[in-house]
Amino acid sequence: MVDITAVLDGVHGPVLYAVFVALTLLLFWIPTGMIIPGEPFFVLAGILAASGQVSLPLVLIVIIASAIISPIGAYAAGRRFDGWISSRPADSKFRRLLTKGEAALRRHGAPAAAFACWIPFLRTTIPLMIGASRYSFTRFVAFSATGTTLWSALFIIGGYFAGPFFQKFAIYVGMGLLILLVPLILFKLIRRLVRGPAAKQPAQ
Repeated sequence: MVDITAVLDGVHGPVLYAVFVALTLLLFWIPTGMIIPGEPFFVLAGILAASGQVSLPLVLIVIIASAIISPIGAYAAGRRFDGWISSRPADSKFRRLLTKGEAALRRHGAPAAAFACWIPFLRTTIPLMIGASRYSFTRFVAFSATGTTLWSALFIIGGYFAGPFFQKFAIYVGMGLLILLVPLILFKLIRRLVRGPAAKQPAQ
């Protein structure tokens, strides 16, 4: 984040808006989405708006629009990815795993699309997998756009009013979500592994 800050501090005018668009688009793709920190970047955009380097309304528009468009591109790529999954051998463990993931996303696509943007790994994979699952495009766009709009606007406006304090807060938000998410996933995985053999045993 320090490197991005140093670069943007020396950029002005239309080029700065173009940088905002490019970085926001890259947040939703592997591997760049795993490297570029979303929340501190948005806070920085708010700080630059507060200093007068950019217009707050305009930077909100360009970043939110980019945050809505990029997952749609990942969703479209997922549709193509579905064809590749179908071409894998039927007994492939990888295909079975992806098929289960797609089935889960078809059931829980709305919250997944809305909240994936908060976690880098999910932000770069969920739109792709939702597309592969053939989840409703209109529902995906509606929930994804709502989630990314709230996510980006919250930190941009926070940076505008709270500055560096909110920037530190943004870094800990991502860490906190990971701390909460990983134990939950492990718990569900262990529970499934424990219940799996028990479910296969014939009733006495």
